Amino acid sequence: MQARLTNRWHGCARAALLLVLISAATRAAGQAGALPPYTFVGKVSNDSGIPYGTNSSVEIRVKNLGGRLLAKTAIRLSTASPYNYRLAVPLASASATGYATPGESLLFEVYDGAGTTYSSLVPPGQAVVGAPGGISIINFSLSVDANANGIPDQYENYIAYLMALQGLAGPYDPDADSDSDGFSNRAEFLAGTHPLNPADRLMIASAGARASGMSGDGLFAISFVTAAGRTYSIRAATDLTSVADGNREPFRPTPDSAATQTYLHASDLAAGIVTVYLVPQGATRFYQVVVE
Repeated sequence: MQARLTNRWHGCARAALLLVLISAATRAAGQAGALPPYTFVGKVSNDSGIPYGTNSSVEIRVKNLGGRLLAKTAIRLSTASPYNYRLAVPLASASATGYATPGESLLFEVYDGAGTTYSSLVPPGQAVVGAPGGISIINFSLSVDANANGIPDQYENYIAYLMALQGLAGPYDPDADSDSDGFSNRAEFLAGTHPLNPADRLMIASAGARASGMSGDGLFAISFVTAAGRTYSIRAATDLTSVADGNREPFRPTPDSAATQTYLHASDLAAGIVTVYLVPQGATRFYQVVVE
């Protein structure tokens, strides 16, 4: 009786083991191996060229050329990143449902939260999956840029209209400085300032050491005006000639904050004025406010 029970148990064990092996072999034959995802990051802007903020209901989607959804995300902002979206696309070593493969071209589309979905925003030749675990930066806008000069047509037409009202010679030229404030029209578009108003430009309102005895004593404070939807950082160097190529300097959002951040994301609803607080790293330090 005991021998029969033992033999029966061994038979069941062999059958179970065979079932496991068959099941594993079936999965291996029917499914490609998963790889580390490929990540796309960047900025997506509205039809006026203003980057979306968290107040929007925008959704960014990535699909394969067959139209199958691979990944999607809402607008996300981080004080450690200058971008407003990040998409991790799942990868596989061979064609598999819900996965992309290295070298594959993809499609970007954006749902604007108001009932319209925009497609063909990024040429497939630019949205290409690289090596597993890699990352690509892709910035794009919901605007039309028929002359491919990097400025939305809607924005160009609006500024050209204002130029005509003011009796300024046209057409709008992004590389000119229409208000003679030292910033090109293109730079003003990127900064979110008015290219026909010399008083509206990226500028530091005030800068100086915190007064002795105040909270945050020993910090260097910089105040500047922000434009809607723009992202800012502070570059620093030990001499003026190299500050434009300097490293991004971490700053405190408040004088008594223990945490620091690298990027400041302005509200996408309106302009404002902000103050950041830096810890000087030497007796001489040059700072530059940068629009990312």
